[in-house]
Amino acid sequence: MGAGCMRRALLLGWIPSSCTLLAGAAIGQEFVWQRTGEFLKPFVSGSQMHGPTAVIGDVNADGYDDVLTSVTSFDASVPVSWRELWLLSGRDGRTLRMAQRIANGWYTFQPVEAAGDVDRDGILDYAVGNAIGGTIEVRSGRDDRLLWEDRALPTTALAGNLDLDGDGKPDLVAHTSSPPYGIVRAFSSQDGSRLWLSDVSGAITASAVLAADRLVVPTGKGLTALDTMDGHVAWQFAAPYGSNAAPAIVGRRVYAAFRNLGVIGFDLRSGEEVFRRPLAPSGALLADGDLVVCGTEDGSLVRLDAETGRERWRKPLGAPPNMGPTLAAPGIVVAYTRDRYLRAFEAESGRERWKLRLPAVSGSESMAAAAGRVFLTDQAGWIRALDAASGRQLWHRNEGFLQMGGPCATKVAVICGSRGRITCRDADSGDFLWRIDAEAADNAAPAVAGGRLFVLYDRELRCYE
Repeated sequence: MGAGCMRRALLLGWIPSSCTLLAGAAIGQEFVWQRTGEFLKPFVSGSQMHGPTAVIGDVNADGYDDVLTSVTSFDASVPVSWRELWLLSGRDGRTLRMAQRIANGWYTFQPVEAAGDVDRDGILDYAVGNAIGGTIEVRSGRDDRLLWEDRALPTTALAGNLDLDGDGKPDLVAHTSSPPYGIVRAFSSQDGSRLWLSDVSGAITASAVLAADRLVVPTGKGLTALDTMDGHVAWQFAAPYGSNAAPAIVGRRVYAAFRNLGVIGFDLRSGEEVFRRPLAPSGALLADGDLVVCGTEDGSLVRLDAETGRERWRKPLGAPPNMGPTLAAPGIVVAYTRDRYLRAFEAESGRERWKLRLPAVSGSESMAAAAGRVFLTDQAGWIRALDAASGRQLWHRNEGFLQMGGPCATKVAVICGSRGRITCRDADSGDFLWRIDAEAADNAAPAVAGGRLFVLYDRELRCYE
């Protein structure tokens, strides 16, 4: 996902041991700052859990985007948790301030998001949701005072600083994966007025995708597209087993995979079914320009015509894919299967360019590709770099730990991580560049802004340039 697409998806959460990089950022070149656990509230019998982190803009006007992170500390001996919000300088990681409140119950998941300059004081403000208490708050970036609050919806995801109604002012979208299921609500960030509420009639099962004036939401009942101006259901598609993967949008087309129906193309605005290709999809779709490719449960890789849905080619893989196909280089698609084979195909003809059986299975949900190279991790602790055109192994290194998440890469560096350790290597040679070892069970996906990389652990936030 490119940096420009950061506001185009509502993320339901993060996957432990995964590492996702927004392409186009320079990373890992210089260690800038770190924050360790000393700012967390200690307990004799208890622990701390990080919630989401958001880059909310330059709050202290020093020319660097600042970071808001949420922490829930709870004592195992009493049923109470402390919810804390920490605002950290994006320049050097120092604490700008902390706002703390006591919340009843146990772990309180609280998404945070940029809200724009709501009170028009020249300082950017922020939004905080609460999945248990059912509140959304917008607070001043200057002094944390409450600008407005809404108590109607348990909130598990926020997308902010969006102009939904075309009035030039920032708006906010919230949705929940908790009861009541399937509720999406939009607010004006300026005053908290409810722009619209929509019930998509089913539990939200994956990330919604925003394009033009449509928010396309996968649910347990199918696919629902909302009009971002007023939230009305622009169109719906019912599927017996719902949709459990995020749709892909390219131009005016929506592509979605359904377990019992196959791949269906829709017109983004009207929802008109453009084509339907019966097959049993496995893994995520690859959609890029006129390229639409998917794996199937019967062990095939299929390219579909982006306009008609007809099969342009179908190639046997020998086993079902372990993850969705990847565009490894212009004109080259790679697929990794459950029998440990990595295969590359020409996107135009489907001709197999090369195949390689790896010595260990990959447990990640994705591979990475950059500058004509493919990067893949496995459960034996190896990361490998392969030439996308020939399949020749360029280098491989063992990181010394298991359960590795999917790698992320730019043309100069590749990063992989697991259980609190993140390692960065030179993409050309595999030479070690730097490593983070944190006393943490997991690391969340990093956020990128202004050419800097922010990585959040259980008890640590670090920034790289």
